[in-house]
Amino acid sequence: MHHEVTRLNRLTDQLLALTRLEASDVINLQSIDLADFIEDVSRQVKYIIGDREFKVIQGPDVQLHGDPDLLAQVFFNLIDNAVQHTDPGGSIELRWNVAERAVVISVSDNGEGIAAEDLPHIFERFYRGDRSRSRRQGGTGLGLTIVQAIVQAHQGKIEVHTQPDHGTRFDITLPLDGLKSIQRLM
Repeated sequence: MHHEVTRLNRLTDQLLALTRLEASDVINLQSIDLADFIEDVSRQVKYIIGDREFKVIQGPDVQLHGDPDLLAQVFFNLIDNAVQHTDPGGSIELRWNVAERAVVISVSDNGEGIAAEDLPHIFERFYRGDRSRSRRQGGTGLGLTIVQAIVQAHQGKIEVHTQPDHGTRFDITLPLDGLKSIQRLM
């Protein structure tokens, strides 16, 4: 019962976060030093990595204009997903690079990958590819929906590259010249 109450509480929190993002009034824009930001995220995710190797491959010095709390949620969600789908002993990597007035931040793993039939649906609300596994681990099917909404609120884009049994990489592209205006989501 405690597990189910915890899951429902998480679901409620995620739905509230998604509703706030859709209202487009929750973005607290600040200047973010990407190296310091990633270092802080890395310190915090060490607790959920378990027996997996976690590497940060540092890119060039970059200043972003965005909401650090929302962007941290993006990386916590992506890294948590990587943990859920990468066996102990596997590896998870976080890296960034600059390309055409944007920064591309990648979270990759060498886990099970995403099945081809699931790939078109992974950003849909409440979609869970392996329902029995996700339910057992408390997944709500909102994590990637929230990630996509946050990235879009920052006028960015998210792409996924995957190969079953070889891992998955999420690439998040964010503009370096600041947000021109906050766009309405979905």
